[in-house]
Amino acid sequence: MGLLDPQARWITIDGGDSAQPLPNPVAMVGDASLLEGIGLTYLVGLSHGDLHADNILARVSEDGTLRVHDARLIDLATFEAQASLSRNIATLVLSLVSEVVRTPLRPGEDTKLIDLVLNPENKTVKPQVAPYVVEAVRDVYSAFRRVLPAYQDSWRPQYLLSVVAQALIHTSYNDAGADGQWWYLRLAARAAHRFLADRSGHQRPGPAGTRRIARPGPTRVRASTGCR
Repeated sequence: MGLLDPQARWITIDGGDSAQPLPNPVAMVGDASLLEGIGLTYLVGLSHGDLHADNILARVSEDGTLRVHDARLIDLATFEAQASLSRNIATLVLSLVSEVVRTPLRPGEDTKLIDLVLNPENKTVKPQVAPYVVEAVRDVYSAFRRVLPAYQDSWRPQYLLSVVAQALIHTSYNDAGADGQWWYLRLAARAAHRFLADRSGHQRPGPAGTRRIARPGPTRVRASTGCR
């Protein structure tokens, strides 16, 4: 789709995101990054590195009660003792929505789900698709409240950058399918836009300085089941 072209620093995406220029999320990394000159204070600590749902095991009592507080994390190959704390949260959030986005969503539901991931605490976002996913995303994101209050203002910008990074990684997963990969690309671009929009003085392009990105292949819209 031309995203690797160094001249494609800003893009417009066909679909629900077409109204405004968005940063090319690929242009956030590498030489001449859109992040050049932007400083960020971020929180570090113990980080699993690949915290998706299949890497979390929870014990179950004999009576069938799930012992959530007695969970274990597996597959520690990417563990780091001093990595961005938001990486775990972003990775787990994106894995939770994967089963929803790997098949086509109704028009509007896809955008609402992006809005939810970008700001899970925004209660005005009420997607009608998969309420169980919405609840899980909000519960996982709320873990940042365990951070000392003095440092919580640093959370949101680093979370957005972690979403950009993890969404780009998810575009490479075959099991995400074409629909999921397209949704993750849109999420990465929107997260990059939110991050840069909060940086005062950051230059934005005019309409002539953007590249239009069209989704390859057809999309088939499925009926929403509400919840499983």
